[in-house]
Amino acid sequence: NVRIGPVSGLSNLHWNLKFISSATTLTAADAGAKAMLDSANGCALTLPDCTVSTIGFHVEVFVKTASTSNGYTIAAAGSSSDVFQGTLVLSTGNAIAMVSNANTVYLKAGDGTKPGAVGSSVDFICRESNAYHVRGIVLTTVNGATGSALSAAV
Repeated sequence: NVRIGPVSGLSNLHWNLKFISSATTLTAADAGAKAMLDSANGCALTLPDCTVSTIGFHVEVFVKTASTSNGYTIAAAGSSSDVFQGTLVLSTGNAIAMVSNANTVYLKAGDGTKPGAVGSSVDFICRESNAYHVRGIVLTTVNGATGSALSAAV
């Protein structure tokens, strides 16, 4: 955890930093966290089911370490019917419009098939039951990537 403020120590800005190096499932208690994806082998990050009780849940996800093999996958809890809606912008300036049935975001720059280089960031906000609003910037060093950063199949 990091607290930002003047030397006097008085501050109301508090960051809950989470370094994700293996498969991790976030809960509603992680709302407001900044998740740093930090594994050369990649891993899965699972968001809580977006329900009436989790509306307002927000997490910022950053790629800290390039994945050289499996990449990172971000999806909602197992049997949920949550979808991601919003936009991701590729570092080349091309916007990727998220389709209403996308339920997985892939960040796999290391394997040469999908974008998601170090420094990429994606925000997830539970805005209504079964719907996360997604926005972010996906950096890419992939020349002629063969895959998309999105999927409608988990």
